[in-house]
Amino acid sequence: KIFMSEKLFNSILDKELLSSPYVFVFCILYYLIKIERHGEHITIDDQQMRQINREVTSILNSHKFYSIVERDNIVSGAQSREEIHNLLSSFDNDNSKLISEILSELKFASELDIRTTNDRLTSFLRNLSNNTWFTLKIISLDYHLLETVDLAQRKEFIRDIKTLIEKYTDTQKNIKNTETY
Repeated sequence: KIFMSEKLFNSILDKELLSSPYVFVFCILYYLIKIERHGEHITIDDQQMRQINREVTSILNSHKFYSIVERDNIVSGAQSREEIHNLLSSFDNDNSKLISEILSELKFASELDIRTTNDRLTSFLRNLSNNTWFTLKIISLDYHLLETVDLAQRKEFIRDIKTLIEKYTDTQKNIKNTETY
């Protein structure tokens, strides 16, 4: 039902990965239970499928491995922050804390200069929407190490990045033009 290399499959089962897409773990568990219960039967009826779905969801939830919908249901049903913290995994709790800290920094930037912050956030959101993983990789680079570099050099650094983007964009345009001839 999904393409998963044997290497990825084994690394998930052998707990070599610290995280995995929910759908991969769900599918592995679903088909293991299906094979265990129904053997070689490829098709099972809707009631049997729903039962396996419920069981898989229950098992994953008991290990604090939630789908987005399940996580939202748990959070909305909790009575306090402490209860939410206890119900969620350490990954979810860390993620929530990081997002809260990011929002706090962005609010501070907005208080200093809301127009510039909005302009930059609009570009950031466009980049994030276009290619989430690439954008997250770029913003995770250790450019905070440049804080000891003077302002003129940091401005030069930004110009160099813009030049690199233009260089790679132009290279791709040239490749596409060459390929069409």
